Order: sequence, then C-alpha cells, then structure tokens
Amino acid sequence: KFKDHSLVNVASPDLKLPALEQQPEAETTPALNPDEWLGLIERFKSHLGEKVADVRMTDRLSDSPARLVDPEGVPNQEMQRVYRLLKEDFTTPKKVLELNPRHPILVQLNSLPSDADLGHMIIDQIYEDALLIEGLHPDPAGMIDRIQKIIQAAIK
Repeated sequence: KFKDHSLVNVASPDLKLPALEQQPEAETTPALNPDEWLGLIERFKSHLGEKVADVRMTDRLSDSPARLVDPEGVPNQEMQRVYRLLKEDFTTPKKVLELNPRHPILVQLNSLPSDADLGHMIIDQIYEDALLIEGLHPDPAGMIDRIQKIIQAAIK
C-alpha cells in the first residue's frame, strides 16, 4: 500500500483499471470493431503458435499495440529475469499476448491479406517488441533484418 492506494503488479492478467473519461467523438481514433477481432486474433495465434499461451484483445493499452501478461502460476517478471541471468537453460514461460484494438498498427495490419509476408513480419515484430519491453527477448539483435525489411516496405 502507498497512502490509501493498493499496489498491484501491472503484468497481472486480472488487473482492473479505473474507467477513463471518454474523449469527444471527433478526437477518438479508429478502432477494430469486435467483429474484426476474431480474425486478427486467429492470425496472431496461428502465426505465433506455441510461442504464446493465448492471444486476446484488451482495453488496458493506450499507446502500445500489444503487451505480454503472465498466465496464472508463473513467476513474476522480476523473478523471470533473475532466473534468466542465473540459469543458462531458462526458457521464458509462454505468456498471453494482449492486443490494443485502437492502435493504428493493428488497424492497418487487419487490412492486409492474411497470407501477406509483410503481415507475418509485423506479427513477429509486435510479439518480439513486447518481449523486448519485458526484458526477456533472447536475441534483440536478431530483429534487425526484419525491422529493415518492414522499413523498406513502408518507404516503397
């Protein structure tokens, strides 16, 4: 507790945030509607496969396209980092990938054909960005080639 506020782990899948004041309609950004969610979630699940425990949409994100949360029963992020430093054979537990349906990257990704190579690269990049933010990415330099291909596609 801090003053009158209870402290909770932000990586908790059960975290409940207070409701935000709604922005006027003119200022809201386009979002995927719930009918489009299932197709995009399935694209992430089929492409990432065993790398994630699950994929779902969330209302907890504002500026980020995705985040990883720990499923029940796994050590918290800090302990995972310690295990990774102490044990050479430590593998990151499968996490739940939560997607932000209001993020422009996901809105644009949804408009790409599901078999597009660029879409697959973007899905991998979103996932690995989330790993990097968590401090759990096993090979950050390995992303460079993919990032350059995505940049190249963007400036065509």
